[in-house]
Amino acid sequence: MNNLEPNKWIEQLIRPQILGPLLIIIGFIGLYFSTIVRNPYTILYPLVLIGAVSAFYLLRPHTEIKMVILETTYLKAILVVIFVLCSLLILQYRASGFHRTNIVFYFTFAAYVFSALFILSSSHETIGLLTILLIGITNRLTSYYNSALYSGVDIYSHSHFVQTTAQEGSLIVFSTNKYFYSPFYHILVAVGELTYSVPTRDAIALTVLLAVTVLPVIIVYSITSAFWNRQVGLIAGWLYVTADFAINWGIQVIPTSLGVVFFALLLFSLVKYTNLKEKRQYGLVISFIVSLMFTHQVSLFIGITAIGVLTLVILIYRMELSETALNLGLVAGFSMFVDFIVTKYSGPSGEASFFDVVLGNLLAALLSMGALTRSEIKLPQDPTISPSGAAALTLLQVTGSALLLLLAVFGALYWLSMQRTNREFFTGVLLSGIVTALLAVTLAGPAIGLRNLLPNRWWAFLYLPLTILAGPGLLVLVQEMRYKWTGRSEMVIGFVVLLLFISPYTVLMVGNHAGAPDQPFLDDAPGAESLSISDQDQELIEHSERYQGDLDIITDRRLSAIFSRYYDVSSRTLYIDYNEPASLYQPSIIVNRKYIHTKHAQYEVEYNDQRMVVHGAFPLKHLPVDNKSQLYNSGDNSLTYYRV
Repeated sequence: MNNLEPNKWIEQLIRPQILGPLLIIIGFIGLYFSTIVRNPYTILYPLVLIGAVSAFYLLRPHTEIKMVILETTYLKAILVVIFVLCSLLILQYRASGFHRTNIVFYFTFAAYVFSALFILSSSHETIGLLTILLIGITNRLTSYYNSALYSGVDIYSHSHFVQTTAQEGSLIVFSTNKYFYSPFYHILVAVGELTYSVPTRDAIALTVLLAVTVLPVIIVYSITSAFWNRQVGLIAGWLYVTADFAINWGIQVIPTSLGVVFFALLLFSLVKYTNLKEKRQYGLVISFIVSLMFTHQVSLFIGITAIGVLTLVILIYRMELSETALNLGLVAGFSMFVDFIVTKYSGPSGEASFFDVVLGNLLAALLSMGALTRSEIKLPQDPTISPSGAAALTLLQVTGSALLLLLAVFGALYWLSMQRTNREFFTGVLLSGIVTALLAVTLAGPAIGLRNLLPNRWWAFLYLPLTILAGPGLLVLVQEMRYKWTGRSEMVIGFVVLLLFISPYTVLMVGNHAGAPDQPFLDDAPGAESLSISDQDQELIEHSERYQGDLDIITDRRLSAIFSRYYDVSSRTLYIDYNEPASLYQPSIIVNRKYIHTKHAQYEVEYNDQRMVVHGAFPLKHLPVDNKSQLYNSGDNSLTYYRV
């Protein structure tokens, strides 16, 4: 029996004839759940499951994907347009003082759309791959430098660690930190800083930013091309490079970003190992899981989850214990045991292991979890404040990822319905299993109040197998459109594809809260925060240091983190008792930047003896006028002294 031949009963169960109705049932269960926990994910994703299965049954695609070339006459013209758009993008970015204006966004959107048109119209895979990588890098760099400091929160701590590592030439900065056991990111950037003789910010861009942009796209392209054709691989790569959270970790460049790189390499090795059974590939699986171990604990856990799911898939697929499943299970179990036991949560000088702390937090979360523990349930019905998390988003912010999921479900059903080789069929099952597991953690965790596994960071990892499934999904839809519209010109079909999917997907992914964390183009939602720091904000921070003395500095939640992580200045997050708006730390200095008066700002509210993070304009006007005096004013920003 072939090692990849499925058990005959299992083979029947994982055919679309069984999976389709099952997905529809899950979709309807999800719709019911959305009446209990209501946010864009619980509303859209169940509809996507139902819609994708319905579309698959309506179209019934059973022909092999061919090289779908829409129009070859204007290839050179399309390349010229892409080059002109990128040039105009950079020129406009420079002319606006290295800020992303709406015009810069328009050029970015257009460049992505024309690159997709080139891929759909050309068989030149090398040029196509270079084109999407060029635009992806340009997009991330313009966003990365669209801030006087960094865009993000954790990056301020990690940039400080990198600077200290480069200066000291040792890991002494981690003596009381768990990153003593996972310093790959900091060592890599520190080496880049010393090698290129550039500031830390530029070293991060030259090392991790480029790696997290280029390598995952190449991996997605390589895996997809191996099982379909190179055009499908390019489409999958394009879907990934434009995906919101894939962009996000190329802008908020922290150890998670490097974790995405190693996870992509791990996924590639897992696919190769399960197909070829080569010892060399098994060695690579071990090396990449070790790399994740020395990079980031959450990334390691995601990698272990993927290997664990793959082991389970193999066991169920064959209904027997194979050498491959045993080897992978040993890697997952041993790496988790070593990392969780050896790693001390507070560094080598600490006592509690990472396992003790994480398990304790996880058990506490499990004991208190439930839909009613979510902040949107506990907060008062007040239009001036919004809960944090998914409830602070709108349907517009999530529609891009919903489109990607729709294509992935359609593509997975198509993959499993084709009478292909055992190797190809098994890989479709493997990828679908990993997507299902990662999606379950990413969505179910926050839905029931379980956030200890940081599910929001799982998206970029999830998008890797998701786009591999979505690539054939998009191409087969285009192909079916060609068959249904026989006699229509290729240009008309191409225009419809761009209008109905490519353009909306690009804007919704590249412009939403995750795709543009520095300054969202689509800023309709309270959760669409702007994480960039303006020159005026930086000036305000530096002025507040001079006035501080023995007073507390209080400001919005994001700026408070920058004070402590980057400037090593103690500060507090703006906080009020909901029933007593005048309550505030006093005496104190309020860092009153323009941003705290927008619906996107974050501060803390106490309600019914519980303190929660909310979005909304901070009610500074409710503080007694006699208790406030202005220390500094620069127009939109000011420092306010508040006292009893």
